[in-house]
Amino acid sequence: MNEQRNFFILFFVMFAMFWGYEYMFPTQTPVEAEAKVVGAAGLAEEPRSSASHVIVVPKDVALRGQRVLINTPSLKGSINLVGARFDDIVLKKYKESIDARSDQVHLLNPENTDTPFYAEFSWLPLHSTASAKVTFPSNDSEWVSNHTQLTETQPVKLSWTSPEGVVFERLVSVDEKQMLTVKEIVRNTQKKEIQLFPQGKIVRIGEMAAADSKILHEGVVGFLGGKLQEINYADLESSASYDFASQGGWIGITDKYWMAALALPSEVELKAKAYYNDKSARKTYVTELSGKNVTVLSGDETSFTYQFIAGAKEVNLLDDYEKQYNLSNLDLAVDFGWLYFLTKPMYHILTFLKNLIGNFALAILTLTVFVKLFMFPLVRKSSSSMSGMKKLQPEMDRVKSMHADDPAKRNQAIMELYKKHKINPAGGCLPMLIQMPVFFALYKVLYISIEMRHTPFWGWVHDMSVPDPTTIFNLFGLIPWTPPAFLMIGLWPIIMGATMWLQQRLTPQPTADPAMAKMMMVMPLFLTYFMSSFPAGLVIYWAWSNILTIIQQAVLNRKTA
Repeated sequence: MNEQRNFFILFFVMFAMFWGYEYMFPTQTPVEAEAKVVGAAGLAEEPRSSASHVIVVPKDVALRGQRVLINTPSLKGSINLVGARFDDIVLKKYKESIDARSDQVHLLNPENTDTPFYAEFSWLPLHSTASAKVTFPSNDSEWVSNHTQLTETQPVKLSWTSPEGVVFERLVSVDEKQMLTVKEIVRNTQKKEIQLFPQGKIVRIGEMAAADSKILHEGVVGFLGGKLQEINYADLESSASYDFASQGGWIGITDKYWMAALALPSEVELKAKAYYNDKSARKTYVTELSGKNVTVLSGDETSFTYQFIAGAKEVNLLDDYEKQYNLSNLDLAVDFGWLYFLTKPMYHILTFLKNLIGNFALAILTLTVFVKLFMFPLVRKSSSSMSGMKKLQPEMDRVKSMHADDPAKRNQAIMELYKKHKINPAGGCLPMLIQMPVFFALYKVLYISIEMRHTPFWGWVHDMSVPDPTTIFNLFGLIPWTPPAFLMIGLWPIIMGATMWLQQRLTPQPTADPAMAKMMMVMPLFLTYFMSSFPAGLVIYWAWSNILTIIQQAVLNRKTA
């Protein structure tokens, strides 16, 4: 009995600590601001608001300089010919909110905006007496393009010639989704050789460390040296730099749903680096991807090709890119967590059901039913063991009183009781331990799934990726008053808490310890309040899972009776 009591206490404490930290130190998002910008065509655009760290643009900022427009079925934006920088990408298929007038998600933004996020490419010289002295293009260099627009069927060639006559070219192509291919070329017209190496960067500027989450990784992400590398913004600020050497790989900066990353195929040797620039006037987070040193002989040329991913973290698309471009573990950009072996298959089952049924909400409910049915034998075994322990409780109390002063004899007598009645004291805990990873894996899948974003449920929930919009403190909208955030306890969290309480009433209790019983009684109240700030889809899943458990337990109780 002590082992079971300790297990439940440990589980409760771990659960409270894990979720409580995120509650006490919640994720903060950038402040939304009204803004209008002048686009590449010189026309005023709608305000850009913040959504999952999406860039916010002040009123007085324009996209300066000549630009090459980007226009594909999935992306729009522009490339700045000053510096040939990729700093304006909009995701056509995603909006910042469910409002029909909402702007599309702006992933990348220029340096002269409120919170810049961009990619840039360059060649860097190696200082050697044998190398010719050449002027390299800088962020202020003005490049020339052979086309005014980049599309999935029309690549563009950007070019810049140094005062010494060395030609730098950048061939850019894009597919119909969100993969750009950037090929860097150097033509040496000098009489001496040129020694140099290629480098690509993803740069993000602004206050991001406050947004670090303990539930989901946001910040630097990559797969380098055969390992997943995750560095949050706060850790990046507190370290000089993170350096990696790898045979192929990728690195970039990610949000919950979006990312920008540079990738190289598995046969290419590379060096990567992530660091925080504390010398800049604004907080700057940088990831770099560099190729090997190259010597370009007189009259010769060299090239280096990057894959530049900028867009939504769609798992199936990332899997396709991984095969198409020979990239390693690109799907790990999606934070499947340490239960990857469960979460990813579960994600694919969920999306399969969504495509089959045609409704993501129904797919969640259906998958939960399948998981419950799959786990029913374990639930039955756990319930049977707990019922046996409950029936044996009076006899165990008698044994404890007989050997109150002799712990060794007491434990021996209790073990003989277990053996006599053929009861495994861990029989109630082990099935539960097996079930917990499965249910938390499904919980994680729902939390990270971009498919849940802006997806409605029935009734008052119009977006399952945000908290339940109702609250008991204004009688669910009957009173014309908006309570403060800490009082936003919606109807679905209350349903979840009520079903959890009813589930406890029906489930055989593992111990008669009064302190433990009180703790278990408080748990539904604690979780009702705590999960009121969680996405509604997660709360609905938890409530539905409780309802299925109640049905299972009612069936088991009838059989036991």
